[in-house]
Amino acid sequence: MDELAVLEMSAKAGETAAATTTSDVEVPADGELRILMQSLEDDNKSQDEDWVQLAELPESASTSFSHVDDEGESLYGQPLSVEAAAEKMPPGGGGLIYTATLIPDDFFKDIKLAKMIGKGILNSERTAIKPRRPSLAVRSSNFFQSLTKVGPRYIFSGILNGWPGLTCLEVLELEKKGKIVGVWHKLWNAKEDGARGIPLKNPEGKTIHRVVLRCAPWSSQGWSKDSPGFAFC
Repeated sequence: MDELAVLEMSAKAGETAAATTTSDVEVPADGELRILMQSLEDDNKSQDEDWVQLAELPESASTSFSHVDDEGESLYGQPLSVEAAAEKMPPGGGGLIYTATLIPDDFFKDIKLAKMIGKGILNSERTAIKPRRPSLAVRSSNFFQSLTKVGPRYIFSGILNGWPGLTCLEVLELEKKGKIVGVWHKLWNAKEDGARGIPLKNPEGKTIHRVVLRCAPWSSQGWSKDSPGFAFC
């Protein structure tokens, strides 16, 4: 065999070897490599499922499924049924009166607006309401999502600003903060507007509002319906 034939045979053998690349060889994944590959597959699958769930939500739906406020000690968005609200909050007079401050949702999106809120109400980042504030501060949307309409009346149910004793209250008035300090303008009243069938609506916008609330009649005498208090002789 001459040298030319030997060179041709060597070239063909090289082409055959090059055709078989390492990409065609399946290397078994053992030990830590197998665990890593499985973890990556699970992460990709989980991410794909999350995107599918978000894509299936209607445009009007919220991507937040928590009914707890920012600090985690209040409860909103789970109003009582009409029957339960009517039983816990009977009509009539009596009961302790409270005033709660409604903070517009826009205040949590704009730091300039958040600075308009008094000190001690928001956390240091101005992104959440502190619990158990004297002003009974609450996001406006959270409050109105916690109302039950009982006839002409509107009953709040939940845990207002983290106070465990403020769980069921009737709305008496809705007021808008005026430009002058300490001045509030009435927008809705239960005895007048509510009795005429005018609905209570979330005012929204970028103005702070407040609501006047009434507890159950027994609250003016004791700390629970079954504990009217003590009488000392």
